[in-house]
Formats: sequence, structure tokens, C-alpha cells
Amino acid sequence: MRPLTFSLALLMLLALPGLAVADDAQNAKLEELWKTGSLWQVGDNIPKVEAARKEIVAAGDAGLAFAFTKLGSSDGLEYRCIEAVFKGFGAKALPGLLERMGHEDVKVRRNVAAMFGVIDDKSAAAKMVEHLKKESDLRCKVGHLQTLARWKEPTALDPLIECTRVTQEQEPLAERLKVRIVPLLGNYEDEKAIARLIELLEDAAFFVRDAARDALKGSAAGRKECVAWAIGQFYGDDRWPSDSNRLRLTVQVCAIVVSRDSRLALERYVKHPVAPVCAQAATCIANWMIERNKEYKKSIASATDTDRREALTFEFEKDGRHVLGALNDVLEKEDDPAVLAALERALSTVRENTAR
Repeated sequence: MRPLTFSLALLMLLALPGLAVADDAQNAKLEELWKTGSLWQVGDNIPKVEAARKEIVAAGDAGLAFAFTKLGSSDGLEYRCIEAVFKGFGAKALPGLLERMGHEDVKVRRNVAAMFGVIDDKSAAAKMVEHLKKESDLRCKVGHLQTLARWKEPTALDPLIECTRVTQEQEPLAERLKVRIVPLLGNYEDEKAIARLIELLEDAAFFVRDAARDALKGSAAGRKECVAWAIGQFYGDDRWPSDSNRLRLTVQVCAIVVSRDSRLALERYVKHPVAPVCAQAATCIANWMIERNKEYKKSIASATDTDRREALTFEFEKDGRHVLGALNDVLEKEDDPAVLAALERALSTVRENTAR
């Protein structure tokens, strides 16, 4: 090619929109900035690191193209730089990230999934959900689902539930990842999500069961379902619900729900014939009384009408009498040392929170 023709061709390339052409000197400068931006951000490094990251973003298309070459990194400090830089580019980086969702390098796919959450642009949701159907790596799926669940994206619920069913035999990291997946169900006030959380109260791994319980505690629909289930177990003294993980964990959820139904359920379970259930229910009913006391104080503080204040006090004292009565009834008949100790602690807590 003749020199003039080559020059014209180069000018035409440079004129194309969105095309970044970085020379060796610019790439060398970006590499140095990246090294600085990936330093430990402490002491004198703090302003240097921040300035380097901002300068990469200020480099525009060339800086973004360079940042894409770093998505395969698994280094912790370098990841912080990736995170800061892509957050700086924002929505401008979305097209390139969407193109790389199916990258052959799983490390790139994992970082791409995380960057959608960093940029936090919901316009990518539909394509992320579609990609979940093809993604084979569970960690990548979890990365996408963490963002989609935060957005409460309804079309992501079924893939999320499906991920909670992955077994250790199918994926060695399944149980560890469930600790990240299960809480995401609590973002959905949906019947399917709550039903799956209830199922997970019987999971073989205690940390999965605890994650499900905590998700139910944080969900209005979950709390309601737990109380409804607990109150629905009132069949009679000869038909106690079994001593199951679901029962134990549901009782813990009831402890944070200040309602007549939750109190009745806890009073019932304090009388459970299985000692550990009885002891736990005693602790939970004491915690319920703490929450009831907080609610009462808040209501009294905002009540200006005397009749209203008297009505609030009457209801509060009535609840206190019911709880104390349930605990004392069991205390008179109990002989298990561990249960007796739990009952005594519960009684002390209830008295402290009902004293006037």
C-alpha cells in the first residue's frame, strides 16, 4: 500500500465511532496506571490509587478497552481496581460486558457477572436472565442472581429456586454457595419463594437451615407464613407437631412477630414434650416479650389520648400475664435441668420487661 493510501485508510478507521486506537505509549501508560490502581489502598497509597483509577476512566474508549483485557484476573487487589474502574465507566461498559457473558474463560464470566451488580443498571436484566439458561458455572449463576434478586427481577425467581436445588454431588461448592443463594429468596414476597424457604428449614446443612430462617425473618410474607403454620399446629395435647428442624426454626421466627397468634403459638410450644423444643420456646417467648415491650413503649410515647394510653397498657399487661402464666405452668411440672434453667431465664426476662 502506498504511503498516501495508508494514511487515508488510517484516518477513516479513526473516524469510526466508538473505535479506540491506543498506541504502544498509551497502553504502557494505562498499564502503569493499572498497577497503581491495584495497589493496597492504605496510607500514602490512598490518593494515588484513587487518582490512577480515575485517570483510566478519563482515558475514555482506550481506557475501557484496556479494562476489558483485565477481566480474567482472580487477584483480590486487582479485582478492586476492576470494580472501581467499571463503576466509573457505568452504562458505557454494558455492551462490552453483555458480549462477554459467554466468554470461554470462566474467570472472565464470573467477573462480568459481578460487574453488572457494580454498574447497577436494570436495563441488562432481560439478557442476564436469558444467559442463565446457558450458563454452566454455578458461581457465575450466583453472581448474576445476586444482582437480579436485589433488583427483585421477577423472571429470575425460577432460576434462583433451581439453583437452591443443586446438590453437593452435582457441584462440590453447592452447599457453600447456598449460603449466598438462599438469602436472595427473601427479596421476593412471592408464594413460591416463601414455600422454598420453608422447605429449606429441613435442609441437611445447618447453615443452610439458618440462612432460610433468617430470610424468613426478614420477609413480611415469610413471617406471616411461619406464624400461620405454627398456629395451625394446635391439634390437642395428644397430637403434638414433631420435633423437627422446621418446628424449631419456625418458633424462632415467631419470636420477632409481635402478634396474638405468635404469642399463642409460643405459649403452646413452651409445653412441648420434647425438652429441647420446650427450652427453645421458652427463650423465644421471652424474646417475644422484649419485642412487645418495645412496641408498647413506642405506642405509649405517641399516644396523646388518656383512654388510648390506658387501652394500650391494659393489652400489654394482659399479654404479660399470659406469658408469665404459660411459663409458670410448665415450671411447676418440669424436672429437666436444662429446661428448668431456660424457663428461669425466660421468667426473669419477662418480669424485667413487664415491670412498671
